Amino acid sequence: MDCVDCHNRPTHIYVPPDLSVDQSLLARRLDGALPFLKVQAVTALTGKYDTTEAAMQGIAKTLHDFYGQKYPELANSKQLEIRNAIDEVQRIYRSTTFPEMKVNWQTHPNNIGHFYGQGCFRCHDNQ
Repeated sequence: MDCVDCHNRPTHIYVPPDLSVDQSLLARRLDGALPFLKVQAVTALTGKYDTTEAAMQGIAKTLHDFYGQKYPELANSKQLEIRNAIDEVQRIYRSTTFPEMKVNWQTHPNNIGHFYGQGCFRCHDNQ
C-alpha cells in the first residue's frame, strides 16, 4: 500500500461547508457581526437541492427568513450585510456543490488529516 492509495486529491478540492464559511469569515467576505451567521450559512449550504438554481433560492430564503423572523430590527438596519452574506454563501455553494452532477464535499472527501471521513480505518482495517 502506498500513501496515494488513500491520500489522493482530485484536481478540484471540495471544501466542507463549515470550513468554507470559516474561510469566508476570516477573509471578511462574511460579516462576523451577524448573529449565528455560521450556523445559518452551513444550514443553507447543506440543504437538499435538486438544482443549482433551487439552491440559490433556498440559500437566499434560509438567510433572509432567519434574520427577518429572529432579528427583524437587524434585518432592516443590516440589509446590505445580509445581502452580501447571501451572495457569499451562494458563491461558496456554486464552487463546492454541483447537484446536477451529484458531486459535493461528501462524494469527494479530502482524506488528509482524517477529519471528516472514517479516519485511519478507511484503509487500515486489519484486512
